[in-house]
Parts: sequence; structure tokens; C-alpha cells
Amino acid sequence: MSELERLNEVLKTAFLKIGIYKKADMADFLGYASPHFSSVINGKLKLSENFMNLISDKLNINPEWVLTGEGEQFLNDKVIQNNQNGDNINGHSVTVNKNETDSFIELLKKKDEQIDRLLATIERKDNQIERLIAIVEAGKE
Repeated sequence: MSELERLNEVLKTAFLKIGIYKKADMADFLGYASPHFSSVINGKLKLSENFMNLISDKLNINPEWVLTGEGEQFLNDKVIQNNQNGDNINGHSVTVNKNETDSFIELLKKKDEQIDRLLATIERKDNQIERLIAIVEAGKE
């Protein structure tokens, strides 16, 4: 596994645990502009010592693990914790509390509503296009 793959794996695990799902929100949480954050996690910018220190401080990510694969992903159990439910992400037991689950479900419901609105808009536009085609074809006769 490469340094970049380890970084993305541990960030995904950490942010999932605290209930942040969008890259823009991840960047905001860390205090970075979204394009800069994306450049780092996509490998377009080299991992800086400042970035590694920041994710270590804010998310308890072990920089040594990200850089070398040695040691544990997290410095302590603040982000990753053992869990009686046996929930598992990337080989690690995690605790997901009810508030996080409810927040995630609410986010999914909002996304579903947005998708439904977009599909309705597309359907209306398709109907408008069909009517315009019919008008144009009728005018050709």
C-alpha cells in the first residue's frame, strides 16, 4: 500500500467516525481550502510536515503509519475504539453512536430528496423538449 493509499484510508476511517462525509467538509474541518485539500489527498501535492502534524493533532492519525506503514493507524483510541457490536472498517472495530447514525441517515434522506427534485426537473425538461419537437415537426408540414 502506498503512502497516498494509507493517507486516504486513515482519513476515510477518521472522518467516518466523526460524521464528516464530504471532502469539502473534511477540508474545512482541517482548516484547508477544498482545492488544496483535494490536491493533497489526490497526490498532486506532496504531503507536508504541517499537513501530517495537523491530521495527527486533529484526528489522532499516526504520521509514521501514513508515511511508512509502521505502527498503528491512530495514536490512541480517541478515534478508533473497540466495539461490542463488531462494526468493522478497514480491519478496525469502531464505535458509531446513535447520533452519528441518525445524522448520516438524515443526510442520506436529504440527498435522496435532492435527487428526486433533480429527476423531476429533468422529466419536466424532457416534456418541454418533446412539446417543442412536436411544434417544430408540425410547422414543417
